[in-house]
Amino acid sequence: MTAAGHDARDRASTLIKLGRHHEAADAARAGLRTAPDDPGLTLLLAVALCETGDSAEAHAVAERAVALRPDSAVAHRTLGWTIYKRGRHTDAATHLAHAISLDPHDGEAHIMRAEALLKQAQKSRLQTRRRTALVGEADRHAAEAVELEPAAASGYLMHGKACVARSDPAGARLWAERALALEPDHPVGHQILGLAAQISGDTRAAADHYLDAGKLNPRSGASMKMLKSVRASLPVSGIAFFILARIVLAFGQVVGGIVLVLAVLVLVGMLGYRMFGSRWHARRNMSTEARQALARDRDLRRGRRWSRPWSLPRRPTRTNRVTPRGGQLGAGTGSAADRGPGA
Repeated sequence: MTAAGHDARDRASTLIKLGRHHEAADAARAGLRTAPDDPGLTLLLAVALCETGDSAEAHAVAERAVALRPDSAVAHRTLGWTIYKRGRHTDAATHLAHAISLDPHDGEAHIMRAEALLKQAQKSRLQTRRRTALVGEADRHAAEAVELEPAAASGYLMHGKACVARSDPAGARLWAERALALEPDHPVGHQILGLAAQISGDTRAAADHYLDAGKLNPRSGASMKMLKSVRASLPVSGIAFFILARIVLAFGQVVGGIVLVLAVLVLVGMLGYRMFGSRWHARRNMSTEARQALARDRDLRRGRRWSRPWSLPRRPTRTNRVTPRGGQLGAGTGSAADRGPGA
């Protein structure tokens, strides 16, 4: 490789570590112009593109990297992650398993495959055995990652995610706290603490943890989505409906019919509470800072919704007459966005 190629690789790698992925992609492309078959630059470009959200191009570039280095575990791991980003979690898990077979000591590959397995588990909620097997396998990959890199937080965080998938708030809290002891400013750790609190029914603590995660990574919208989910969380409704359904099956036709009508009425009441009451209850328990964050997000969305191209002020025309004070009769008063939704 030429000196220019080395410089491009170093620059792209540094920019990726700093989170400046668009610049990293530009640096990798510049290096590939002089060394188009360089596998290192190709991998860096795939990683940068994947982080920018361009999963289609990242996938194509990762396939090129695998073609250049078919025996490279890192190339197969990168290809597997680009497939994961495209939403093909089963295929991603297969490619990542191949990467692990090439290098069993790659802790990052274990973490990525665990992520893909947990995504599959989310889609297998009605298949209890399959879901349990997928979560258990993800937990084993997390244990392997912790053993390989005990000073990294990623393995502990993956353990916490597996506990969340099993609805085990105590375990999730334990692993998240261990991860935060290593990296106190890791937003995912606070997200897992929020999920653990939400599973336990502590909406106030959950909202505060999601707020902390959002402050640590303001460019990500995941924490705000989790904060919004607190308003509609009502786990007891599902349990109550399950009990009512069992009662209907247990009684005869006549009594069962009466119980069924009552069950429908109760269900309607629960749905109404889920739509309105749970939000009121959750907002009541939230801290003032969490309520303010939700209000700012709502105002931003309303501002975008009310901004319309036809509400922009018109340019003055020749028919506009100038008043003695220098104003114009018939001139616009500003856009709808300037006036606000209530104007």
